[in-house]
Amino acid sequence: MQFFFEVLLMDKEGFIQFLKKKGKERSVPHYLKLLEVLEKYLNENTKHKDLDEISKEELKDFITKSKDNYKSYQYLRPIRDYYRFRENEEMEYLCNEYMGSICLETYKISQFMGVDKEVTTKLKKIGIVTAHQMLEKGATIEGRKKIVEQTDIPDERLLELAKLSNLARVPGHKAKRARLYLDAGIDTLEKMAKLTAEELISKSEEYIQKSGFAGSAPIYADAKFSVENAKRLKDVVEF
Repeated sequence: MQFFFEVLLMDKEGFIQFLKKKGKERSVPHYLKLLEVLEKYLNENTKHKDLDEISKEELKDFITKSKDNYKSYQYLRPIRDYYRFRENEEMEYLCNEYMGSICLETYKISQFMGVDKEVTTKLKKIGIVTAHQMLEKGATIEGRKKIVEQTDIPDERLLELAKLSNLARVPGHKAKRARLYLDAGIDTLEKMAKLTAEELISKSEEYIQKSGFAGSAPIYADAKFSVENAKRLKDVVEF
């Protein structure tokens, strides 16, 4: 397996130094091991033998075929960070998108801040437990209409959960952060994408000061991450 890395990852030492500068020195063996899995897949299944030549479709195929072998979306972090090191933004943000999507498959809507337990209990009875299931069944107007008929949950409550789940497609937007943005009026990725990182921080701070929200505004790096990822995602919730 080591042979693949010496031949294919032309700047292995550069990547290791990149990880060390990011404070991830202890993770180097883990990162290299997971990248070797991708390289092995490329060698066995595609015409591309280089991590820098993989196409979007090939990466998606790799993730689809291999994600069941891992416990969480975190296994994509080494791949994402490799493309960050290579300054390949297209592949970096594609990894972020897949990481968010995989995370939603296990993230429970009951974990969002301020969600009514009675609502999540009713949804559980019809098979809606995770954010992924909420979007799958409640992203459309017609879908929520069916849920209302099954549960008597008001549409506005369902729309709230659908919007929280949509915001959570960006890695890091979970319990408090998704709620903060929703309540601050940044309830779609389209709205977020139109902001600068500074504006996202400012709007968050204004809402926290006005409402007494039990949380903090994002730091600049997190705000920039949110905005840049929002630019690359399309809202999936109809309203």
